[in-house]
Amino acid sequence: MITVTVRNHSHFTTLTFPCSENEMEKKLEELDRWDETSTTLFVDKVTEPEELSILQGRFINLDEVNYLAKRMDSFDTQEIKQFFAAVHHCTFAHVKDLINLTFNLSRFTLIQDLSSMEAVGQVHRFTLSGGMGKEEMESTDFANIGRELLESGKGKVSEYGILFVNEEIPFDEIYDGQVFPEYYYEACLCTAIMEYRGKTEYAYLPCEEQAIEKALRRMHSSRFSCESVRLLNCNIHNDVCKITFEKILEDEGVFAVNELAEAVSHFRTEDQWNKLAAVTELADVSDSKSLINLARHLDCFDFIPEVQDQEDLARHWIKAHEEYEMSPELEDYFLYEQFGEQIENDTAGMFLPEGGYVYLEEGQSMEEILRDEETENMTLGGM
Repeated sequence: MITVTVRNHSHFTTLTFPCSENEMEKKLEELDRWDETSTTLFVDKVTEPEELSILQGRFINLDEVNYLAKRMDSFDTQEIKQFFAAVHHCTFAHVKDLINLTFNLSRFTLIQDLSSMEAVGQVHRFTLSGGMGKEEMESTDFANIGRELLESGKGKVSEYGILFVNEEIPFDEIYDGQVFPEYYYEACLCTAIMEYRGKTEYAYLPCEEQAIEKALRRMHSSRFSCESVRLLNCNIHNDVCKITFEKILEDEGVFAVNELAEAVSHFRTEDQWNKLAAVTELADVSDSKSLINLARHLDCFDFIPEVQDQEDLARHWIKAHEEYEMSPELEDYFLYEQFGEQIENDTAGMFLPEGGYVYLEEGQSMEEILRDEETENMTLGGM
């Protein structure tokens, strides 16, 4: 967590990162900013962590600080001390460098416990490699590695422990100071990879609209457009729905896909995705506004995936409705197919080519569902 107080002329506000775009914007409304698109402000005070007081008295980009805080939020106790020790040793003074440091911790070994040469060796080896297999661990002389490290005389004493710079590992500039590297802070439905003039940015859908706008702005796209955009890492558990998302991305753009992703963000099971695909086919729609409406009113529909034909439908219907219970002796004489045809006509449902039967429950109107005013207002407000 990073807490800073920023100043614009005589106006002050305090922000704690990581935070959402809406939270940041509400805080920045307390400042008299002439450029509402800029998040670069003067740091009056760094409350925590004190190790980042190096940013005090400087102009910083708050979006960079937010990204840095998300990176730091994933660190365990060892990594955060390793990070602060490296910050002190390298005297980093810019957020860009701090962000890059989070991607380069393997360059810095921090030893906090000298009671065991084997433990020292393990810390150093794991810092360099990130992990080891069981067989490799059993065949590795960690004590010798630890002994050689301490005897190298290259350690620098800090308040966090003894810091060694692994000079054989280069310090890579992952963040170029313009576009943020791919990083998954929270679970998302899918990732929109946007490219413009040789730069790449990422939007983790669903997200706040400002996050997409800022990503496009970082690529210096003035019209909220990009040269190419594609979806990856999709957690959409239905191939038809996945294709629909990609088609909407192509026809309507990333903002429309983001709104649809928000509408289905509560989906937790494959059954929900299968039902949405079935309902979409029944409604015969493919635009984002219609799909958002269908997703929000999914409970108004019933989908029976195990039904294949009218006879299956009749048998399922009889089991599901007590009023149709019949004596076993009459089952051989009952006209299931004709009854299934009657159910199909009454419910105005559809048998799907891939299997299953979907219909709109009694008392509901497809026209009203597709004309949902709340979704229409939401879409118009996001244009």
